[in-house]
Amino acid sequence: MGRSLFFGAVSALALVACGDAKDANDAHSAPHEKPHKEAHEAHHGEHKPHPVEAPAAGEDARVAIIGNDGSEVGEAVLTGGPNGMLIRVFVSGLSHGFHGLHLHQVGDCSDTEGFKLSGSHINPDGNAHGLMNEDGYEKADLPNIYAHRDGHAKAELFVAGLTWEEAMDDDGFALVVHENPDDHMTQPIGGAGARVACAAFN
Repeated sequence: MGRSLFFGAVSALALVACGDAKDANDAHSAPHEKPHKEAHEAHHGEHKPHPVEAPAAGEDARVAIIGNDGSEVGEAVLTGGPNGMLIRVFVSGLSHGFHGLHLHQVGDCSDTEGFKLSGSHINPDGNAHGLMNEDGYEKADLPNIYAHRDGHAKAELFVAGLTWEEAMDDDGFALVVHENPDDHMTQPIGGAGARVACAAFN
């Protein structure tokens, strides 16, 4: 029974970017499409992700992902639903390879050098850390995301059993990206290392 719950609790579909999207667009654009493409890029260049109020099912909450230097390095898009939360992550500036991804208890990413103000993992059940741990897992635990050699990563993850209303207490919560992959077993964070990027939902 426990193993069935484990497989149903967290699922993820990683969608990783291959190469630079701009180069791909340029390679397939005809000359007469250039003004339209430039207008499109200008429009999206002006877009700034920002926190919004708690979404109803099917509505997105968008927040900036901040790097250790304080700059915006991506965006996290969350859709709340009756059975959990769907999170899409778009991030750049990462080292090549897999990176741990966890939900933290406090929606505060203002201390950019280490993001310690985001607190510890969301874990209302007091479980051990790790998706592969027989004594786990924490509701904060998520599959790793993969960054290509250019530092870009995209992923879509579903957090079953943790709704927006549960995560959004008085101090919100944060999505934290770590420097190393999570081995999904080792305590307390799977060997994921330092916090290198953070998105505050508050």
